Amino acid sequence: MEPIVEITKQPDYKAYRKFYWFSAKFRPMAWVAWLIIASAPVYWIYNYGPEWMNKYHQENIIELSSLVVFVPFFIALVIFQLTTPRRLFRQYKKSQPLTTTTAFFEAQFTYSASSQNRSDSGCVGYENVNRVYETRDAFYLKYNDKYWSFYSKKFFAPGQAQALRDLFVRKFGNRFKTKY
Repeated sequence: MEPIVEITKQPDYKAYRKFYWFSAKFRPMAWVAWLIIASAPVYWIYNYGPEWMNKYHQENIIELSSLVVFVPFFIALVIFQLTTPRRLFRQYKKSQPLTTTTAFFEAQFTYSASSQNRSDSGCVGYENVNRVYETRDAFYLKYNDKYWSFYSKKFFAPGQAQALRDLFVRKFGNRFKTKY
C-alpha cells in the first residue's frame, strides 16, 4: 500500500523552537512564569514610578529591598524562559535519532528512526492521537498532555501539506484545528 504522505525529517532548532512556544500554551507553569514577567513592570511603575502616578509614593527601606530582590528574580525568569527552548533542544537532539521518516496511511502512520548507534520503527493508529494542530510552519500531533510530535513543513515536498491536511480533516474532524 502506498502512503498518502511520506516525510523525512532531521532535528531542526527553528522548528523545535516554534513547537516549544506553540506547546507552551498547554503548559500551566509557562503561563504562571509569563504572568510574573508581565506583572513586573506594573509593580515597578506602581511602587517606583513618578510621583504623579502614585499619590502615596514613599521611599523606604522595604520598597528598596523588594526592588533589589525582585529585579534580579525578574531578569533570571526572563532569561530562563528565553533560553529554555535551546536547552530542551539539546536534550531532544541527544535523545532523538538523526533522521526520522514518517509515512501516513489511511488507517495509521508508521515511523522509522535511525541514527549512528540505534534505530527504531513502529506503527501508530490515529485513535492514539488526541488532537492535531496545523500552523503556517508545521503540523503538531498531541497524544496526551506530555507527548507530542511535530512535522515542520520545511521538510514537505510540494502538495504534501495539503494532502496531509485533507487526511487529518477526514480522520480527526473537529479534533483537527488550524492555528494561524
